[in-house]
Amino acid sequence: LPSESPQRKSAKIPQFSIPIEVPYKNATRDVTGITSLTPYDRVIHLLAEKMDVGPIRMAAIGYIPSYKPKNPKPVAKLLEDEECWEKLVDDVAAYIESFKNKR
Repeated sequence: LPSESPQRKSAKIPQFSIPIEVPYKNATRDVTGITSLTPYDRVIHLLAEKMDVGPIRMAAIGYIPSYKPKNPKPVAKLLEDEECWEKLVDDVAAYIESFKNKR
């Protein structure tokens, strides 16, 4: 299991899985083992490993959350650093919470 980030522990973020799909050749691959408590460096390592590239090539990786409307096409956000990763985790947590409140 990935080690927990000390910053995330203190932020009281619940642990939940974050499924990620990455490009690989002419297809995609699923990245498993990433949670809301996974440190940014570990996330980048797992993504690079599944994409079969070195971590240095991960400097400008972008993402679009799957829950965003597809039309109009959303603009990708960059996953540049720990702060961006924490923002992504916070956004996913807010989405999960809003979904729970609709029930």
